[in-house]
Amino acid sequence: HTHTHTFTMAEIQVTCPVQHAGMLYKKPFGHTSSKWSRRFFILKDGMLLYYEPKEAASFQTTKQLNVHPRGVIPLGSCTVSSLSPDGPDDQQFQFRITHPDFKGNVVMASESEAGQQEWIKWLRAASDITFGNLQKTVSAKQCQSAQQVRLLAEIDSARIAFEALRSSLASSSPSKEVEGFLDSLQGFFAQPLGEDGASGPPAVKKKPVPRPKKRDPQPDIDPYGSADDE
Repeated sequence: HTHTHTFTMAEIQVTCPVQHAGMLYKKPFGHTSSKWSRRFFILKDGMLLYYEPKEAASFQTTKQLNVHPRGVIPLGSCTVSSLSPDGPDDQQFQFRITHPDFKGNVVMASESEAGQQEWIKWLRAASDITFGNLQKTVSAKQCQSAQQVRLLAEIDSARIAFEALRSSLASSSPSKEVEGFLDSLQGFFAQPLGEDGASGPPAVKKKPVPRPKKRDPQPDIDPYGSADDE
């Protein structure tokens, strides 16, 4: 085969994000043929686009994606596997893309074994991009968000209950063990909500409840005495 330059991802610097790009050989889709055609392929977001070879230079120059390819192969739920050549004169580094909805297989070949394995890796990853998987991801994130909201609400309720408890103990003389326990709870509620303090709504800052001061034993006081009794 006549060898021409194959653009690598290191050489292709574009403003639009693409997952992989390069030259491949392809057989005609939909029917059996021994003919191979050289095409420039771009893998983007679950779609494999292919162009005439000259598009590689244009792609490198403009840094933009041509939205009018010769063809597009949707990769969602596809199976990608290596394929043995028919003989020594056939393309040696073949792979195919199959799907129940396709009319026949998509058979392509790289110019090297390393290129073959690299394309298989990227195409298999792209086959996971499906509407069903997107729905699962969105549902999982929504469920996680709802659980986080409930957890934050429960923590906030526990904080309020703790502050009420500490306030009620402010007029008594709790033991050192109780004070140590209250201090540990105070430290827990002082931590930011969410991972690294970033996830979830920020914690509501509240004035700390002062620790109760120890008092000397007081004589019984008439509850109906004057305000000067204290």
